[in-house]
Amino acid sequence: LYSGQLVLDSVQLHQPTDSTKQILGQVAQGDTALEQDPLRILVIGQVKAGKSSLINALFGETRSAVDVVPCTVGIEPYLLERDGLQRALIFDSAGYADVESAGQTLVAARDQVLKCDVILLACSAQTAAREPDRRLLAEIRQIFQNDPDKSFPAFLVVLTHIDQLRPFREWTPPYDIVRPQNPKAQQIRDAVDAVSEDLQIPIEQVIPVCLAPGQTYNIDEALVPSIVEAVRAAQRSRYL
Repeated sequence: LYSGQLVLDSVQLHQPTDSTKQILGQVAQGDTALEQDPLRILVIGQVKAGKSSLINALFGETRSAVDVVPCTVGIEPYLLERDGLQRALIFDSAGYADVESAGQTLVAARDQVLKCDVILLACSAQTAAREPDRRLLAEIRQIFQNDPDKSFPAFLVVLTHIDQLRPFREWTPPYDIVRPQNPKAQQIRDAVDAVSEDLQIPIEQVIPVCLAPGQTYNIDEALVPSIVEAVRAAQRSRYL
């Protein structure tokens, strides 16, 4: 065998049993189903936090109506296909203004919360009122604690309106918020730190973005890569 004179290339040494073939077929069918089933991304957030603008920025075009008043009733689905991210269903939820309406939003979105792979929580950098967001996140966590068979989805906070932080008239991205070199970058970093502390989530899960038409920033640079990274964790949960 070790002389090199025995050729085994065309010899099948082991024939799988019928039960093994059946299991292999089931695994292949499961893999195919997972590949064909789009990822599910749920977008939640307070009124005027920029949820609709966030969806538009992800699509690169206007897909969700943007107005001065909340326009989403219930849950609105969109199919997203873009480079670097496999097909995904994005579910836009109604915005909330206080703790009570946050609870109502969660009731309407409960089924999607349990089914989604990634949750994007839109938070405005101009708003310090985080109690509705804290309460909503606490209730989402409680849902999964009550249902241990379900895995908590990947979770990202999208910090919007960073272009409107002080100094108001300064907007010359990109900004290094790891080592801030100017007042604007420092304000963005402070806002990221505040949200991370308020919501008790790791700072790397807070993605600062600008969603102003024609001035979008940090969508392709940070948000989409963060979603892709979160998707890997979501895929592991789906296989389980």
